[in-house]
Amino acid sequence: MISGDAAGFGALLRGYRAGAGLTQEELAGRAGLSVRGISALESGERLHPRRDTVLLLAEALGLSGEDRARLLGAARRGGVTPADVEPGAASPAAPPPGNLPAPPTPLVGREREVTAVRHLLLCPHVRLLTLTGSGGIGKTRVALRVAAAVLAEFGDGAWFVGLAPIVDSDLVAAAVAQTLGVAPAGGQPAAQALAEYLRPRRLLLVLDNCEQVLGAAPLIAALLAASPGLKVLATSRAPLRLYGEHEYPVPPLVLPDPRRLSEPGALARYEAVQLFVERAQAVEPGFAVTDENAPTVAEICHRLDGLPLAIELAAARTRLLPSRAMLRRLGNRLALLTGGARDLPERQRTIRNTIDWSYGLLGADERRLFARLGVFAGGCMLEAAESVCALGGERDVLAGVAALVEHSLLRREEGPGGEPQLAMLETIHEYARERLDASGEAEDLRRRHAEYYTGLAEAAEPELRGHNQSAWLDRLEAEYPNLRAALSSSLEPGRSGVGLRLASALERFWYAHSRAAEGVRWLNELLAAGGAQPPEVRAKALGSAAWLSIYQSDYSAARPLAEGALSLYRELGDDGGAARTLNSLGSIAMYRGEYGRAEALYGESVALHRRSGDGRGLANALNNLGNMAMDRGEHARARALHEESLRLRRELGDTWEIAVSLNNLGLIALYEEQYDQAVALHEESVARFRELGDKDGAAFATGNLGFAALYRGEYGPAAALLEESLAQFRELGDKEGVAYCLEGLAGLAAALRQAAGAARLWGAAAALRARLGAPLPAVDRATYERYMQAARAQIAAAEWAAAWAAG
Repeated sequence: MISGDAAGFGALLRGYRAGAGLTQEELAGRAGLSVRGISALESGERLHPRRDTVLLLAEALGLSGEDRARLLGAARRGGVTPADVEPGAASPAAPPPGNLPAPPTPLVGREREVTAVRHLLLCPHVRLLTLTGSGGIGKTRVALRVAAAVLAEFGDGAWFVGLAPIVDSDLVAAAVAQTLGVAPAGGQPAAQALAEYLRPRRLLLVLDNCEQVLGAAPLIAALLAASPGLKVLATSRAPLRLYGEHEYPVPPLVLPDPRRLSEPGALARYEAVQLFVERAQAVEPGFAVTDENAPTVAEICHRLDGLPLAIELAAARTRLLPSRAMLRRLGNRLALLTGGARDLPERQRTIRNTIDWSYGLLGADERRLFARLGVFAGGCMLEAAESVCALGGERDVLAGVAALVEHSLLRREEGPGGEPQLAMLETIHEYARERLDASGEAEDLRRRHAEYYTGLAEAAEPELRGHNQSAWLDRLEAEYPNLRAALSSSLEPGRSGVGLRLASALERFWYAHSRAAEGVRWLNELLAAGGAQPPEVRAKALGSAAWLSIYQSDYSAARPLAEGALSLYRELGDDGGAARTLNSLGSIAMYRGEYGRAEALYGESVALHRRSGDGRGLANALNNLGNMAMDRGEHARARALHEESLRLRRELGDTWEIAVSLNNLGLIALYEEQYDQAVALHEESVARFRELGDKDGAAFATGNLGFAALYRGEYGPAAALLEESLAQFRELGDKEGVAYCLEGLAGLAAALRQAAGAARLWGAAAALRARLGAPLPAVDRATYERYMQAARAQIAAAEWAAAWAAG
């Protein structure tokens, strides 16, 4: 307890704050006040704060009893006197009247929202402020907290009117009149009596759950017009659409990113976790966030979208379900999130009831559109909604989308290129999918969905090789959940042809965003699905699967895929397709050390591309011929081939292919000991790969920078670069890349006279190459053997052999 009743308010407040271990910023956040305001009170610049401000500070400081009375007494005009805190002393001035209900539990978080809404509400030009948001987002709790904070500003009080039980807009006036104690005389309409009552008063009216009585909006407008001292704070799932209305969308609670968690204690900073823990401890007092359950708790909150009602319902289940078991059940949120408190309104006892409430307020066309939007995964662009959901006979999709956004069942976000993107909270999305499945339209919608995204991918395919590839890669990344959903629905009988077109069109996207393994999996599943697969579609899919398998160093899987594609292309008389596949087969042969076969296959590919005038295909074939010449140590020929390939690629404006050529020319400079040139080329290559989000390409170029540093004798930078590259290759599952970095680190260990460590690293790399069937390129062998001989000379043969075997 702070002693000394005669202390000024500022000193008293400062002492209580210090005792609570809070900074001014932290206290301001808890109380929903400004830091400047706290500073002014503590310094004495502001001597007499309003009573509501003091009550907020007392609550934020956790004061009760004598301490609370002392702070209130110090705030009275004239300062603290003993009578302010002695039993039986005169009571402070009575607060304004009102009926604001006291919430049964403290409001968790929401400091930013309370501060923002309070500021808005007190602006002279704001007469009507509507808090909007989906059901269960916490609009009522925020409104009550703000109303309590501004109570002293309204001499005639703050009055709460719960409109949830009313479904007839004509009854709203009577409900408000009853709350205010206004009794219409004789046959006087309730609206007229209210206007007369409110005209001379300064009063705050809190109208809760306006969404089902939006027809009462003209009444609210009339009351505001009649009473200059009236302000209305409304909560609604849809705005009232009145002139002069200010809307404040209440967001979900602040969430941690489950992929970037620090120590468990840091989770307490996040509002969603705070709420989960507080409500869990109410039913399971021993519950706490630990090292073991922290990732699970964070994931639960994330899967529940930071929706307060959903988090409270889930936390109540901790009495029965441990965190991991709860997370497993969140695939069916609507079944799990039930059992709300008996004193809650029926609509808030289950998450399904909450969404039912919103769904019931929609018109028939809006309900139909809402269900159709359930076909999308992770939201969608507006144009996708218009294309997929317009089955005919309904009102304009754009108007329907606008209505769903107004009812807080959809959110509008900014997508790639500034285009509008639509999103649903996952709990709402699950409900929409249920409605779609019950509608009888699900099969047709999933077919239209798959066809739309196949068309999008095919439109993107040529763009991924030109000047706009970064923008298109971003667009496909934003649509990735929908692309996956379209591929999944294409596995159904009779739809694999569309799925093969989609998966093949995404070939460049799969590897540019380091998802080659997933691309191969989809292609193989769709190829095996059977059904109507036109030969040209199947040939392209086989070729894409082969190329992506090569990219993963899986040459044994790639060869039969490429041979199958080549056979189909030749049957079709498609020279371009045959040339591309010959190029792939040449790469397989080269990586397996079959140089004679690779030379013949590449040569045939180059001839076909030159004959057809396909500059892009020719650039790729020349690039691969250059790689083979480089592997053979034919540096002058390799440089000429890569420079011709780079020229063609620059003409085409293909950033990814340019990065590949720069990397390869950098390798030639490295082998010729032109280290400055090698570093410049590799650094530009890394920058271009990173611009495109290609982690694998960036990892290779970074590894090459590591080798350049090693050969220069810059061992510290060499270690950092090679380890960075190795970590990326391991994350991506690129085994040949891992072997490459292990060999570089082995050379570094040898240079540092750590012979046993070098042997272990070389042994691991050799075993990995043997499993892959990917021998060390001939061009690297001389340097490799020079470092190895130096290391072997440092220790006994038996020790070397043991370390190699251990590796």
